[in-house]
Amino acid sequence: MRAAPPAAGPVAASRRAAVLDLGRSPRAVLNPVPLDAWKLDDAFWSPRLERNRRVTLPAIFEQLRATGRLDNFRRAAGETDGPYAGREFNDSDVYKWLEAACWALAAAPDPDLAAPVEAVVDLVLAAQRPDGYLNTYLSRERVPGPTATPKSNSPSSNCSARPATAATSSRRKPSSMSAGVGCLAAPTTAGGRSTTRTPSRCGK
Repeated sequence: MRAAPPAAGPVAASRRAAVLDLGRSPRAVLNPVPLDAWKLDDAFWSPRLERNRRVTLPAIFEQLRATGRLDNFRRAAGETDGPYAGREFNDSDVYKWLEAACWALAAAPDPDLAAPVEAVVDLVLAAQRPDGYLNTYLSRERVPGPTATPKSNSPSSNCSARPATAATSSRRKPSSMSAGVGCLAAPTTAGGRSTTRTPSRCGK
């Protein structure tokens, strides 16, 4: 591992941000290193991270497409008809892919990976209801009532935190990506239901 030159430009501050900000913690002894302050160039991790960015993440994206997980968002957005595809927690796989792809992009900008990330973010934003609720399984014929409270293992509970972690990783995106990715989601609750509120794409 070697030190990397500091980032420059309008996104320098966000890219230099560490994963966790412990600067105001009175008990923190060690502070995380900013993401752009180091670079792996060893013989073990470096080629594996490169393979993850160029091979693994695109392959997983194709599986999300082939198994109907992305179509579930199109269905919730009213862009397509047909039955819901897969298990009730399938939304979380899309959000986990977004998180992983954004971390990869924070380390190494890649337009071939950035393009599907932007496309998936557009799908997520289109599927969200005006009141902030977002869960493709609990949409259309399965819309929960206004006072429904999800159980700990419900689709809403299982998927509610995933968009927030994806949005956190996207804040470290390279400058070639739009500002909207960083505004993907923030978990909240409304009417007793787990929700994910994303009013609009930032910068749009």
